[in-house]
Amino acid sequence: MELADLTRMYDFTGRTIVVTGGAGILGGEIAQALVGCGANVAILDLNLDPAKGILDKMGPRASQVITVTTNVLDVESLRQAAQTVMEKFGTVDCLVNAAGGNKPQATTSATVTSCPLMCHKSRDSFLSRAVISAHQVNSDGAIFFSFL
Repeated sequence: MELADLTRMYDFTGRTIVVTGGAGILGGEIAQALVGCGANVAILDLNLDPAKGILDKMGPRASQVITVTTNVLDVESLRQAAQTVMEKFGTVDCLVNAAGGNKPQATTSATVTSCPLMCHKSRDSFLSRAVISAHQVNSDGAIFFSFL
C-alpha cells in the first residue's frame, strides 16, 4: 500500500463522527485522532469536565468539535443529543461507542458475560435510539461499538 492510499483511507474531511464517552481517556484519544484526520466530531459524555483539555490539545481543529452532555442510558438525553448534533452538522456518518470504559459494571467477569452487556448497551446506544429511529445516518455510515 502506498502512502497516498493510506492517507486517502483515513481522510474523514466532511464526515461527522459521534463519540460517546468522548471526554474519557480512550474516547478522548479517539476524538483527537478523528479530528486530526479531518472529521467533524461530536463528543458525548455524562461528564464533560475533561473535554476542555481534549479540545485544547486539538488546537485550531477544535472548531470542528461540539461537546454535548449526554447520558447514553437515558433515551431522552440521547434524543436531545441527536438533535444537537444534527443541528450542528446535519448528518452522522459514524458512531464510536466508548462510553462506560472506567466503570466496573461496564466490564465482563467470570459471572458477567459480554452478551447481556452488549445487548443492553446496543439497545440503549445513541445510534439505535436516536439516529437510526430518525433515519439520519448516511447510507454508507458505519457503526463501531467498543463494549469496554
